[in-house]
Amino acid sequence: MVETRVHGGRWLAVLATLAALQVPGCWCEPVLPEPFNTFPEPQPGTAADFCAAWAGAACAHAQRCDPATYAAVDVEGCEPAMTARCERERAPQRAAEQQGRMHYDKRHARGCIEFERDRACDQAPSPSCVDVFSGRVTADQPCTMEAECAPGLYCSGGPDTCGLCVARYPLGGPCWGPTGCQVGLLCTDGRCTGTLRLGQGCTGTTTPCPAGSMCFPPFPPLGVCTALGVEGADCQAGGGFSLPCAPGLVCSATDGGTHCLGPGEEGAACDSAGQRAPRCHDDGVRLYCDATTQRCAAVRVSPAGGACGASSICRADERCVSGTCTPRPRAGDACSAGAAEACFDSACTGGRCVAAARLGEPCDAGCPGLHCVAAACGAEACDGGRAWDAGGWAPDAGALVAP
Repeated sequence: MVETRVHGGRWLAVLATLAALQVPGCWCEPVLPEPFNTFPEPQPGTAADFCAAWAGAACAHAQRCDPATYAAVDVEGCEPAMTARCERERAPQRAAEQQGRMHYDKRHARGCIEFERDRACDQAPSPSCVDVFSGRVTADQPCTMEAECAPGLYCSGGPDTCGLCVARYPLGGPCWGPTGCQVGLLCTDGRCTGTLRLGQGCTGTTTPCPAGSMCFPPFPPLGVCTALGVEGADCQAGGGFSLPCAPGLVCSATDGGTHCLGPGEEGAACDSAGQRAPRCHDDGVRLYCDATTQRCAAVRVSPAGGACGASSICRADERCVSGTCTPRPRAGDACSAGAAEACFDSACTGGRCVAAARLGEPCDAGCPGLHCVAAACGAEACDGGRAWDAGGWAPDAGALVAP
């Protein structure tokens, strides 16, 4: 047998090499990068944490883009107010998540919050905000709301009733709302219908033109589905039979004619009459057109009870009445259902402003949007359901009727 010996000098060389590869002063594993799905503080790690984490981002966006709302909710602290608003809006989803009927997705929660913090004033919220909670109820199982159903299914029972999660219907199938039809179809008179194509004749038919278009010119028999004017397209200010501009654009007179133009940012040229130049971005919300300078300028939010007009707006919890900011009714106050902007952070129901319930709060004031379960606001799962058509419902002259 051959004896193998390692001399002390060689051991020292090996140890020196290893030491050079380690972090100085540490015989440990190399430091690894943070995992991809870590969250900013506060972390929306669970469904219960989401609203508090979202509130900070929502306040940052409101402060930049919606000063009237920010001024109203910041009276008692913006983040607590936004947290409460989110908890009321998300209560049905959180209740369903506790029952295992919905899934909370941390990745979408993070995406929603990060996008909201830096979202531009003219941008819609991230699609991730819709997908924070997703349905888990499978086909032919009972459901109480659309969001509980797994992707590709819808709750057939109708609003606030027990239904079944069933596949969306194809062209010609029955429906009680647009979500009952496959993507791209509409619910018209109780049936899933399609839309016309661009360039297709549209005079004398109830079938609509596709989104982003209209029946033009608006007199028979020449009407065809025509795309609305994009930014820079020629148009005719003042109306007539000119093709309207796409939403968000204004047909404005310029030195080179009339064109569809986007709204102006702060400092941009404007026309208070909205004829010579485009209106200001978020006109009356964030900016207004100064009649003296004919430039877009930032609006001023008046204090409670202050004066209001073109250059000064009221907080979101007040409305401008005869030049003075007047408080809007809040939860519990009397209201008129037909009045514009009747209630602040609540809805006018039965002559009173009623706020949606928060999950787990006592049932003393009722549980709008939820159910009273064991003296607290929660959700009741359906123990059975029925699908319209499969369960006996049928369309009758465009309306839904129970058997």
